Amino acid sequence: MSAETVTVTLLREIRQQFYQGNEKAFWQQRWLLIRAIAHPAKWMSKRQVVLPEDRYLAIFREMFAGIMRHGNSRVEYFAGYFLHVVQQHMKIRGDHYYQEGKALRSTVERTMSEIIEGVTKAEAKAASDSTCQDLAALTSLIKSPARKARKKPPITDSQAELF
Repeated sequence: MSAETVTVTLLREIRQQFYQGNEKAFWQQRWLLIRAIAHPAKWMSKRQVVLPEDRYLAIFREMFAGIMRHGNSRVEYFAGYFLHVVQQHMKIRGDHYYQEGKALRSTVERTMSEIIEGVTKAEAKAASDSTCQDLAALTSLIKSPARKARKKPPITDSQAELF
């Protein structure tokens, strides 16, 4: 599974669960939803941790269940709310995911699945690493541009300097 597949899968689930009957809002807010989807990958990439794609999807499904449990009827701008939920989730549970990614158990499970599938270790590692790295790189592409600083107008001879 690639980063694109993970993103498309999560966008489809978000659209079905939270944007029923509101297609226009979904397409307008899609860029921010993609940024929210890529946020955990960026967080993990900074810490050089990788989780399998299935686990990455499970983390988001956990968040979806929490949003459904608490209700999103009061939310006017769902994409902003969703990004906030993802950021708070990573603040609270990020260390858990870090430990999970670094754990020997995770490495052993990955290695065993590679052996069972008959894939070489290098190919599987490259495939699993690239998803999180691709999603992390996506955040830099979709980040809103920073404001440019205003230039001060040049002082002319007709204007007196204060100092």
